[in-house]
Amino acid sequence: MERVNDSNSLGRDESKHIKCNYVDDEANCPNSCSKCAIAIKADGDIALKESRLDEAVKLYKKAVFIEPKFAEAWVNLGSAYGMKSEYHNALYAFDKAISIDHVYGRALLGKAIILRNLGNLDESMLVVNNILCIYDSAETRDLKKGLINAGVEDAQYIVENKRYIEDLNTYGYEIADSNDLLNGQEFYDAIEECGNVYMPDDFINSVMHYCRKKHAPLGEQKIQGEYIITSFYGSICAALFFSKDNTVFDTVKPFDYLKEHIDIEFIDRNAEQMLQTKAGEEKAEYIWSIILPYVKFSQEIFNKATKLTDEVILCAMKNAYEIGLLTAFYYINGRDSKHSMGSRSEIDKALLKLAESAKDYENPPPESAMCYSMRTPDEVTVSFVCDKCGKTATLKVFEGEEDLISKYKSLTERFKELGHNATVDCFCDECAQRDYPTGNSWLKNNIVFTFIAKGSNVSVYSFPLTWRYSDFKYRVALSFLSGSDTVEKLAEATGSRLDSDSYLEHVNEVIGSI
Repeated sequence: MERVNDSNSLGRDESKHIKCNYVDDEANCPNSCSKCAIAIKADGDIALKESRLDEAVKLYKKAVFIEPKFAEAWVNLGSAYGMKSEYHNALYAFDKAISIDHVYGRALLGKAIILRNLGNLDESMLVVNNILCIYDSAETRDLKKGLINAGVEDAQYIVENKRYIEDLNTYGYEIADSNDLLNGQEFYDAIEECGNVYMPDDFINSVMHYCRKKHAPLGEQKIQGEYIITSFYGSICAALFFSKDNTVFDTVKPFDYLKEHIDIEFIDRNAEQMLQTKAGEEKAEYIWSIILPYVKFSQEIFNKATKLTDEVILCAMKNAYEIGLLTAFYYINGRDSKHSMGSRSEIDKALLKLAESAKDYENPPPESAMCYSMRTPDEVTVSFVCDKCGKTATLKVFEGEEDLISKYKSLTERFKELGHNATVDCFCDECAQRDYPTGNSWLKNNIVFTFIAKGSNVSVYSFPLTWRYSDFKYRVALSFLSGSDTVEKLAEATGSRLDSDSYLEHVNEVIGSI
């Protein structure tokens, strides 16, 4: 069974469950309601809701006597027993439901809770991990966090965090590449140009220590966002200081130097001033547009992690630091950009509003301090018709990307001009989750790009981002199909000099294995 990406519900195998065949056709029902297990179970649900637990237990037991394969009645019987603190009876009922439907999420979660209540914490953890292999359930993640806080050993989070680190690194590279920050070099080749300013471990550990100490009253989530923002803008300032005097870090560490020369509390504004920009200007907005998607992506991973380790946070900060260095050297080298995304003025309004709500804190930072809110780009709602069910649906896209869907549809025409078949379908959340589950709670495959090569009947799918237009991998694929079949030709056609493996990865993602 596919892993369900829905944090608000737990699924089940519908083919294993009993259904009434006479809904809205009661006149033809062969049994009276007094003999119908479904009707008896419904009466039990009312009793359970009204906390008439003994009556609920009797009704559920009667329902499963009539229909022994009635998994939902077994689950509700388990819930009733659990509310009565009859945990062994509850465990028996949940196990009966699981024996009927081994992927019944409510039954599995109920069993995990009962095992925890019985003190069998290690067994509870095993069931929790089983659920999370099938369903992305917020309830189950919360239960797992509680077990970990209670001291239960679990190695699963090590695997999870490894995957999160891979995702952070991949996304950091994509942001650098999509914003033309690599300038024809591989990521770390470009970083090496930064010389003594590249001291991420010392710098990032200092940022983490500073943020934890300075802004702890405002909550851990806000601190996590500031780790990344401070790392990004701090590295911009450090690189700009270094460009004016390449001896500044010979005897002092970059973060210590910044604390002596600027107000770290307003490091974002200091970075803009050093770049000779101000809020509302195109260059300033472009800088914001580089880091905001990464902050948002990182915070989603932090929220997702069952056990958030410093290793994951440090990875996000290191990537933000490196992206900041590349941004600084982008401007040091005198290149201009016409990108514009997000609105600093709207963010400042949000900061002021949050500052008002923070008056109850003891000695809160100034209202314009960056710690009051994570920066998120302005979003607008785009309406479209779901190509699967025909319902009107919406997407949240970054401001200025209102024509994102039409841009991807125009890409299909370019593939067709080369003799291939390509389509772009847009799905509502429900259809996307059902037909193209992502496995990541922060992403949905609302846009599906389908490619069928000339002379083939094999369909290949790729899934463009739904908040900003990013066609680089499609341009690589188009260039490849047009005859740019060497690294040099692809580099010339796409304006980016990746290595051969990176080009092949983009080609494979769009048009399949070659």
